[in-house]
Amino acid sequence: MKIFILTFFILLSFKICFSQSGTWTWMKGDSISGTEAHYGFKGLSSPLNHPSALYEASNWTDQNGNFWLYGGLHLDSSLSIMTFENVMWRFNPLTNEWTWMNGDTIPNQFPVFGIKGIPAPMNSPGGVGGGCPTFTDNAGNLWLFGGYMSPYGASNQLWKYDISLNMWTWISGDSTSNSLGNYGVQGVPSVLNSPRSRWECTSAWSENSNLWLFGGYYGNSGTLNDLWKYNILSNEWTWMKGDTSANVLPYYGAKGIENPLNNPGDRTCYSHWKDNNSFWIFGGYNFNLNACFSDMWKYSLSTNNWTWMSGSNLPNQLGYYNQYCENDPLQFPKARTENKACWIDTSGTFWMMGGRINNDSALNDLWRYYPTTNQWKFVNGDSTNNSYGNYGLSGVPSTSNNCPARMGAVSWRSNNGDLWLFGGHASRVYPPRTINDMWRFTTDSLCSGYNYPSFNFQSSNSNICPGACIDFISTSVNVNTYIWNFPGGNPDTSTLVNPGNICYSIPGYYDVIVIAGNGSIQDTLIYHNLIQVFPIPPPQAIIQNGDTLVSNQGSLYYQWYFNGNLISGATEYFYVATLSGDYNLVATDSNNCEVEAAIFNVIASIENYSFIQNEILIIPNPTNNEIEIIYPDIDKSIDVKIYNMWGSLQLQIQNYLSPHKINVSSLSQGIYFIEIKNQSSLCRERFVKQ
Repeated sequence: MKIFILTFFILLSFKICFSQSGTWTWMKGDSISGTEAHYGFKGLSSPLNHPSALYEASNWTDQNGNFWLYGGLHLDSSLSIMTFENVMWRFNPLTNEWTWMNGDTIPNQFPVFGIKGIPAPMNSPGGVGGGCPTFTDNAGNLWLFGGYMSPYGASNQLWKYDISLNMWTWISGDSTSNSLGNYGVQGVPSVLNSPRSRWECTSAWSENSNLWLFGGYYGNSGTLNDLWKYNILSNEWTWMKGDTSANVLPYYGAKGIENPLNNPGDRTCYSHWKDNNSFWIFGGYNFNLNACFSDMWKYSLSTNNWTWMSGSNLPNQLGYYNQYCENDPLQFPKARTENKACWIDTSGTFWMMGGRINNDSALNDLWRYYPTTNQWKFVNGDSTNNSYGNYGLSGVPSTSNNCPARMGAVSWRSNNGDLWLFGGHASRVYPPRTINDMWRFTTDSLCSGYNYPSFNFQSSNSNICPGACIDFISTSVNVNTYIWNFPGGNPDTSTLVNPGNICYSIPGYYDVIVIAGNGSIQDTLIYHNLIQVFPIPPPQAIIQNGDTLVSNQGSLYYQWYFNGNLISGATEYFYVATLSGDYNLVATDSNNCEVEAAIFNVIASIENYSFIQNEILIIPNPTNNEIEIIYPDIDKSIDVKIYNMWGSLQLQIQNYLSPHKINVSSLSQGIYFIEIKNQSSLCRERFVKQ
């Protein structure tokens, strides 16, 4: 019996505390820098597999909660070789294992374009790094834009990776590097439009059928502030806002006041988040000012306007750090860039960890931002630079663990609400090197600012046969209302705390949706493809040939019953009936799904004979041309009949006397039954004709 346990967290009520929150766990990878990859076999997971130490790789989360990683910059332990990788990795947070899925082990590969719009096994974006914007669309496909590889340059190519096909498709953009693109008319979509080439453009959002990106580096000489939208259905880009020129300064306006003139200015490599109607960014770097920012901006989808929400409008600010978990409206993070490690939790609050300040020092401070109150809270880590952290023991959570400082890390959120990050660039050592460690941060209620209970449940099984039913048992804390939805199940809804007997009859994968609440606050949690209903097993039938009962072959297990009682040892697809009566068979397939067949009023013709099957030998078996029957009293003759598996008589020999051979060369390949009978005894045996 499989038990499938998922944990989610729901934002419920207010609470103040002043202790460090949450727990870091070093989950995978190395505590040293410059590590080379262990690829294993393509498509096969292994606890030994892991990517290289990578900086500013590209990352996604698929609809099943798996983490994906592509490309990135690798600086080896000798500090002599810097490479751009083109390998696609998948990480399963439930098994803590990496799988090499696509790409090759040779770095610095140029793109292989193929035909635009057509997936192909050889297609590849090539070796890219430098903070490519990434998107996951509603269908679960993974998208990648732009990026940089030396000496190829910056790209404006849009690529799609189809997980089911394990193939890349070049969708739009130029096959050459450092393209100027085509802005067209602001607000007007066109198949001719295309953003200019860029990298360090880490801000990417998906909404409906649209992909959005903002800013980034153009070449090595300027930063951008243009905002673009790509429509997947029409294959059109739209320049939505910002300037066509580089190195534009911010225009802040009044804090918290939306204005069409507001503009974050040109910036690269910042944190980004999305709520129901807005995009958010924090920090980043401006080439013209040679400065990092500590400001939070919000872009409204409905009005196409920016708003400066919090932080300072001055560059290179040191921020304000109070005690851990302090509800202090003056707190805000110090100015930074390359703060790619960012998350949205299940309650809708924003998280950010680490990054680089303007003197190339790295950070490991963990912050949480509450968009409803417009406040930052310092949660974990250090306010100082280049912290060595504390790895602790791999796989063992501890409040003394502390993720070391880094820039250019990538991040994911798992289905149970934990925050994960991987790799980056460690400035705490000199010369700086890339790293490949995987960390998990588990939040707790101590620093949530709210009474922050967990929604948990157990299901009796998640992989079932058609017609089977499942029970769900809630183990939640501080949740008092439930609305369960079971698409494809019967019943398909429930408001019980522990809904049971939810049955599924049609093969496929099914979501479970829970709206859990406490008072006026509710949260909707979607478990994609949680329930798998296996295919219906092939139907069974029983054919009677005399006293032999034969079922369809192909099942994994068989069990025969007589008059409703199990027949011990009767586990073949055929059975020789020794007694008259009713027989039924239960056949089990490889998914442990059962199908039953029955036959009634069987007349067993051998009831008046002694049964001597264990004393009969057929040699050779299997055979190509001839067989010989060895039996007791071989000096006496017997009658022999040979049937095929469907009960059709193929050969008949009367007065057979051993050691004579029986010629079976005329029989087709397959399984045959031999009926051997003398005056007082009868038995059935089988042999294989090759």
